[in-house]
Amino acid sequence: MIFRHWSGILQQGTFCPQHGRILVFHALAYITAAKSGLSESELEDLISLDDKVLDDVYQYHLPPVRRIPPLLWTRIRNDLPNYLSEREADGVSVMNWYHRFEISHTVCSGTTI
Repeated sequence: MIFRHWSGILQQGTFCPQHGRILVFHALAYITAAKSGLSESELEDLISLDDKVLDDVYQYHLPPVRRIPPLLWTRIRNDLPNYLSEREADGVSVMNWYHRFEISHTVCSGTTI
């Protein structure tokens, strides 16, 4: 599931191919599922434990350490200005959606992941 608002952004044809459809949707899904938000390191840990994402990211080579490169999430986040907010939770800076949008099953190119 992803926000209906995202379907327009993600279907523009550049966001998903540029960053990777599976990485984008799984990262956004983790943020959506987190009740109190996620820190950057928590999100990187979750993505790094996601074999489907890692298989997609490392489909052309096998790294010495199978972990998501932090730069990949940074690029996605930089392309989402005004959509994510940061706040303090238990002394840690966490990110969450700036606004809650209506949830839909529509994602990039009308497919679901």
